[in-house]
Amino acid sequence: MRTRQFFPCILHGVALLGPTYAKPLTMDFDGNVQAFLQLEQGKGTTSLVQAKNRQGSQTRICIWSAGVNNLVFMYMPFYATLLSGFSAYHDAGSLVIDQRTFNTTGQFAEMGALVEQLELQKGDMFIAIGNVGWEHAPWAAMFNKGVHTVYHQTEPMGPCFPQGGVMVREIWHYSIKNLVKCTNEGKGQDPWPTNRFVPSGFLQGMKQANHTRHWPPPTFLGCAVARPCFDAVQASFNNQIQINYEVWNQLQFDTFIDTPTILIDIPKECDLQAPIATSRMTLVLSAGAHVIAMNSNPDDERLFEGLVTFVPQDQLFEAYEYAASLPPQERTDQAARRVKLFEQRFAPKVLFEQAGVYSLLDNLTARA
Repeated sequence: MRTRQFFPCILHGVALLGPTYAKPLTMDFDGNVQAFLQLEQGKGTTSLVQAKNRQGSQTRICIWSAGVNNLVFMYMPFYATLLSGFSAYHDAGSLVIDQRTFNTTGQFAEMGALVEQLELQKGDMFIAIGNVGWEHAPWAAMFNKGVHTVYHQTEPMGPCFPQGGVMVREIWHYSIKNLVKCTNEGKGQDPWPTNRFVPSGFLQGMKQANHTRHWPPPTFLGCAVARPCFDAVQASFNNQIQINYEVWNQLQFDTFIDTPTILIDIPKECDLQAPIATSRMTLVLSAGAHVIAMNSNPDDERLFEGLVTFVPQDQLFEAYEYAASLPPQERTDQAARRVKLFEQRFAPKVLFEQAGVYSLLDNLTARA
């Protein structure tokens, strides 16, 4: 089977329904319709772009999220990982993927009707990404029909469920801290969802970071206001840290990553037990950025050993000075090694295998 590279993942053998911020290219291989997505950021819609009815024993997988404000780009690494992981399934031709984002109150209100229209049944899967808008989802009806409902958790841990009183069959976590919390919370409770670690993973085809400048400046990518220790960190850098909170589409990211810099990462609330923001980390590590991060949750840190430089708050400037002092070619070579290691460790297929998602699919497709 021929494959074609596109940002950020390759889809082959998976029939797609309703791609959202996407341009579908329909091709024919050996008599089968293949759908390739080129993600175009900032163009969220819920229109049904490619209509394809369920055939035979195909399993339908809905991957839905809110697309309001900047959530389209924020959730893109999760979408990309899921689509790439499902496309690597040994029987990908048995899967029909329905990918949608919801942008308005009216679109959210139609969610229940859309679920009915798709005729989800036992053996199908419904994946809700993020924590916005899910009060409109017909959770109970899907659960009672045997639909395999999944809440893909994307935020520092509050409640384990998308909303109060909702039971889902699985929770997929982006951090080990959240995974441990919800697993422990469920001890002795029946029913309780299966918990899996399914973070956003390596993204194919990312523009690579520019490391050609001597002594590149430090940059914080994110909301500094949400980090009460930021002023102290900035002072330790003699106010050299640039703040960038304007990267919300692929063009903006490509422009940002092409400007030589060293990233300084600080966890939300400066919490030393906070989970790592894997969505943002996925973007910058796939692009070969050099990241110096303040310590956060130790279990999550271990996942990024050799990929990110973790140090205490009072050592951030020292670590930055060392990295910035390296010759550009040495930093470029280091970046290439980190990208390769990140791909090996966080390839979507690897994440799915480790989390047992392919075994789950085997069970679901057998029941379809």
